[in-house]
Amino acid sequence: MDQLSDAAFQLSAVVANILCEFLEVAINSILYVRNVYPPEVFERQKKYNIPVQMARHPDLKKYIADIVIAMKPWISQNMVDYVLVIISQPSGEVVERFMFEMDTAPALLLRAEENAEQLDLESYFRAFLLKISICDAHLRPNPPDCTFSVFAHTKSSAALSQTALKESFPWLAAEKQDVQLRDALVVPIKSMDVGYIKMQLVAQESKQKQ
Repeated sequence: MDQLSDAAFQLSAVVANILCEFLEVAINSILYVRNVYPPEVFERQKKYNIPVQMARHPDLKKYIADIVIAMKPWISQNMVDYVLVIISQPSGEVVERFMFEMDTAPALLLRAEENAEQLDLESYFRAFLLKISICDAHLRPNPPDCTFSVFAHTKSSAALSQTALKESFPWLAAEKQDVQLRDALVVPIKSMDVGYIKMQLVAQESKQKQ
């Protein structure tokens, strides 16, 4: 690996860590705001200089953290097109989806390194989390006893590293009914574009939500 590609690789790993930390907080925030679990399952913490709700139940906390950690190798190689947080009613039907579309550009990371403050994405992530915290204003309440799941939609090149990732976390291929949302209403939440990272979050909810 030459010096240029090695520098890009190292910066890609840094950005993957930053994005995964944000995704962990964002997933917790979605579960809290959309009442997938009761409020007492969460505790107030401070992230990105704002109060957020993070899971306090050990199993839920570990599960979310493990999901995000398992995605990190794909994200560091820009192999993830988008991450879905799926909320389903007890029948298994999907009622809401939160889609984090993302793209990183390793070539531009080297330019960012020359301007260190560009890697400080706190203000951008803070804006995303604030928007998530008020998304109830645009979405109808979910039915009781919903469950959640997280899916990573990868580029075809990600297939090369699937075996290693499955050893660290039990990723399974998604069934169509597990992620499909028919006749959905789309609610844009927030987007960002800082050159080396592009991300957009949209919420989708079923028009047939009871």
